Amino acid sequence: MAVLGGLTGALCATLALPRLTRWLGPPRVSLLGFTANVVFLTGVALTSSLPVALMLLLGWQGTHLLVISNGIVLRQQLTPDRLRSRVNTSARMIAWGGQPFGAAIGGAVAEVASIRATYLLMALGVGISATAGWLSPLRRAEPATVARLEQEAEQAAQQAPTALTLGDETAH
Repeated sequence: MAVLGGLTGALCATLALPRLTRWLGPPRVSLLGFTANVVFLTGVALTSSLPVALMLLLGWQGTHLLVISNGIVLRQQLTPDRLRSRVNTSARMIAWGGQPFGAAIGGAVAEVASIRATYLLMALGVGISATAGWLSPLRRAEPATVARLEQEAEQAAQQAPTALTLGDETAH
């Protein structure tokens, strides 16, 4: 049932992201998503009711995917074509490279303390990220700023060469 709640949350986030980014702009979607994520994680940690926990997991998975997808989409929009694959690969390696460490730490905390403590530790980590985001220039970023950055990225891509010249050969 928890998997079904997670899948439902992910589906809702996928459907809501385009509308939310048009309405709030990508910076606010991330900031509000991180903030809601803390609330859902804390709720999961503190509830003892299975139906409530499933609803909170739905919200947690939805906000988690919302923030991740929002970041990926924005990164792809702002990165020039010639760098996009390298930037996305680097970001993916950084994100996925840390998952085994997080899983090991979470398993150790659950073993020594409890699953409740593990969820609270997760909420603390996300809370620190949310706080850092709210204290950063992101909270003042307007959707027009993102639109301007998208236009600048498009202009840079149009002016950049589309192939690398290596001696007499051109590699595409």
